[in-house]
Amino acid sequence: MPDLDEPVKINPLELEGYAMATDPIAKPSAAGTSDSVKEMISQRLVDNDLQLPPMPGVAQRILQMNPDATANELAKVVMDDQAITSSIIRIANSAYYGGRYKFDTLPTAIVRIGLQQVWVLALGFSILSQEFQANRFKKEYALLCEHAIGCAYLSGLLAEITRFPNKEDAFFGGLMHDIGKVVIYTVLDEEQQKEENPHWSDEVIREVVEEHHPEVGAFVAASWNLQPWMKDVSRFHHRFRETAQNGHLVCIVALANRFCHLFGFGAPKEEIDVLADGLGDAARFKPENLERVLNQSAQIKDLISKLKTAG
Repeated sequence: MPDLDEPVKINPLELEGYAMATDPIAKPSAAGTSDSVKEMISQRLVDNDLQLPPMPGVAQRILQMNPDATANELAKVVMDDQAITSSIIRIANSAYYGGRYKFDTLPTAIVRIGLQQVWVLALGFSILSQEFQANRFKKEYALLCEHAIGCAYLSGLLAEITRFPNKEDAFFGGLMHDIGKVVIYTVLDEEQQKEENPHWSDEVIREVVEEHHPEVGAFVAASWNLQPWMKDVSRFHHRFRETAQNGHLVCIVALANRFCHLFGFGAPKEEIDVLADGLGDAARFKPENLERVLNQSAQIKDLISKLKTAG
């Protein structure tokens, strides 16, 4: 297990595909092109030069808690971070949980949401913390957080619908599936501040982030010793047919991700067939359940909206 008090470096020996893809005699790409930025990210990975900040303290303490911890014990840990506490209370007061009474304290919010759900939310919020809020990409970071919450709740719903045995795993997988994007934005922000680097267009950055984030997310999961299946969720949520393990879970998150794009959760709305390419069957999702997801999407949208007002 890594020393969580020190910056974490990714092991290049685990870098599936990147080392072989880097050609030492290839001609350098023109500065500012997507190829040049991809080469920079790949080279930093190969050179073991992609550092992660230490896991945030609240996340460390949550992972170290006894699985049988009480709501009060969890509340004591979470209350060390006011932003997480505020977010959880706002979630408890959203239409998703349908309560008639307003919850003003963390212990009552935990009772309303449920101990296991709050455990996952607090862990995810701590990992998606201010450590990664790169200066240039604050807007992208905010959208990623909205997308993460939408995907988490949709993954939890799809877990219920498809009878996946552990809803909390699906929820956490949805929450963290794009963590690689957050890390890449942080790296790009660092590089962009160097005088020798040109300004990169939004199109170039978008292309680089989309191509690299699955592998980078898998390495974050490995470096921080998150659940082993989290590597598969990060790596294969866009390539669900390639996963050899944890296939049902990967497909649930992949399908939830498509629903997020259909509903516009943290992304522009897209008119897409969410069940295309056999993903619906792979996730064990039947078309007759579409209405249930559509009906619940309004409540999830309200929940995301309440969190946005906290920003």
